Amino acid sequence: MMNKLKIQSEFGRNVLTLMTGSTLAQAIPIAISPILTRIYTPEDFGVFALYAAAASILSIAATGRYELAIMLPKKESDAFSITVLSVVVAALLSAISFIIVLKFNNDIARFLGSLSLKNWLYLLPLSIFLSGLYQALNYWNNRGKEYTNIALSKVSQSVGGGAAQLAVGYGASLPSGLIVGSIFGQGVGVLALLRASKKTISAQFSHFAFSELKSNAKKYRKFPLFSSWSALLNTSAVQMPVFIIAKYFGASITGLFSFTFKVISVPMTLVSSSISQVMFQKVAVLHNEKPELLFSFVLKMFFLLLVLSIPFVITLMFWGQEIFSFVFGEQWTEAGSYASILSIAVAIRFAVSPLSSVLALEHNVLKGAVWHLVRFVTLTGTLIYFKDQDIEFFLLVFVIHEVVLYSVYLLVILAVARNNKQDV
Repeated sequence: MMNKLKIQSEFGRNVLTLMTGSTLAQAIPIAISPILTRIYTPEDFGVFALYAAAASILSIAATGRYELAIMLPKKESDAFSITVLSVVVAALLSAISFIIVLKFNNDIARFLGSLSLKNWLYLLPLSIFLSGLYQALNYWNNRGKEYTNIALSKVSQSVGGGAAQLAVGYGASLPSGLIVGSIFGQGVGVLALLRASKKTISAQFSHFAFSELKSNAKKYRKFPLFSSWSALLNTSAVQMPVFIIAKYFGASITGLFSFTFKVISVPMTLVSSSISQVMFQKVAVLHNEKPELLFSFVLKMFFLLLVLSIPFVITLMFWGQEIFSFVFGEQWTEAGSYASILSIAVAIRFAVSPLSSVLALEHNVLKGAVWHLVRFVTLTGTLIYFKDQDIEFFLLVFVIHEVVLYSVYLLVILAVARNNKQDV
């Protein structure tokens, strides 16, 4: 009984630590958003959304998803080897992406539907590498339960990025200051984690052997073979509305949509991401030590997250336009109507996504990949089919699709959790 209370107490403290860091990190963009919306136009936000969408898709698999395996080995030396492996893969993929951008820059910009993005595509490889490096360091600290380091890095990234976006917008008056600021923030976050991890990294390097890279790369090959494609499809599905809206509705509506979705996702994400990260560590422990408790734990977390999302949805459905007009300016009033629709999609993601750590366990990776493939194909097909409708109907179709697919996702996760004891 005492051990159970101790585990629950530790879990709560870890979630609180990450949530505090995430809250501070997210509070900064929220605080400066009313200023940014008066410096940058919806079109500027549209260009930034396209860049961020492309960067996030490429960055999600920058490490080959090997960073997920950092949590699994019993030996610290193996975990560190996987951390180094993740960084090496990120460096190789960023180098390959740079070559592609050099050769197909115009074609990529034209395909994305924004020629004004052309010159900024050269920064994509840097975004990819910084993202991969941060992911590897993030999971290394997660394994060591160094949640304070992770929280501080998030705050540092937010402060650096926000300050740069304001400085570039005011000083240099560059429309793409949103892009420059975002990359600068990434660099600050990476430096914060490197500095915090200096001692543990130095200790491991003293007896590190490069021969371990090959053996661990082979042992955990399911992550690049299956999980990387799963994550790539998931992120592509998340960003697909941005690409389709940019192509068929224009930069201004793209900016309104992307900004709205980002703003309303913030309060949900700061809770969800913190729970998700700590939950992955807890799921890994339950999987190895008490697999019979996994199903009840996952089910309890789902209902908790679902209840937490209800006030959020009600608020935006009834007062979305008034809130956006008052906070961000009259030119963003239309975004409020988008928010009232999109809040339902944000809520269902919030309730289900953190539970997906169950599918990140090595023997469940393929199941997650299949769902992400189905979601990507059905979402892309659905949005393209309804591309000629007005934007509000288009968004409603998008929300209905998300509710249906995430309900299926929940059933898959619960089935895997229930059968976990048999799979071990």
